[in-house]
Amino acid sequence: MPDLRTEAIVLSRVKYQESDRILTLLTPEGRFSAIARGVRKERSKLAGSIEPFTVSDVVLHFKSQNTDSGSLAILTSATMLKFYQNIITDLDTLTIASNFLKAINRLTNDADSKDFFQLLQNALSALNTAEKYQIPLIETHFYLNLAFISGEMINLATDSNGARLTLDGSYNWHSFDRCFVLATDGAGEFNADTIKILRLMTSMPIASILKIKDIHTHLNALNIILRTLREMF
Repeated sequence: MPDLRTEAIVLSRVKYQESDRILTLLTPEGRFSAIARGVRKERSKLAGSIEPFTVSDVVLHFKSQNTDSGSLAILTSATMLKFYQNIITDLDTLTIASNFLKAINRLTNDADSKDFFQLLQNALSALNTAEKYQIPLIETHFYLNLAFISGEMINLATDSNGARLTLDGSYNWHSFDRCFVLATDGAGEFNADTIKILRLMTSMPIASILKIKDIHTHLNALNIILRTLREMF
């Protein structure tokens, strides 16, 4: 395989030998493991570009027979494009962003990561500038789309009886079956507007979702869905 130049986000990194790191990189082309030689040395030119919560322009060299690093690619160049520095200044936001990386790392494979890359990049960008009340919205958007990309079932079309969700219906959420249950007393936690927002989340980027007027009024209901989504990943 020839050298690959692409954008990358570091999903994980571990120390290797005296001055190297082994990286797991998410790119639009897939997930790759790579060795960054000498990156822990004081004057390394690569070090600043492979920090967590950065998007970097990288060049990966692939060598079919490499006794030092096995099947690892070799990181030969890295230039930071974006650094979401605000994420690391708040412990709660840092924890959420770290969980995003872990969830993506568990799900992605080497074959198809384009949607994963865009989802993660947009989520980190949104977290970097988010107000406190927006963070659960970003989480819900991220995990909801992660569920759809990875083939997990979240039913936003019909209720537990298979009937289509209606505009005048009132519903509760059944976390085990991941579907809505009609509230016969009309006092359900979800109405048509909240369900519409969930549907929009699967088709619109998070930056657009955050601009929806009065979206904060749906936070209590969305947090119920968010608890289910967190448990899934």
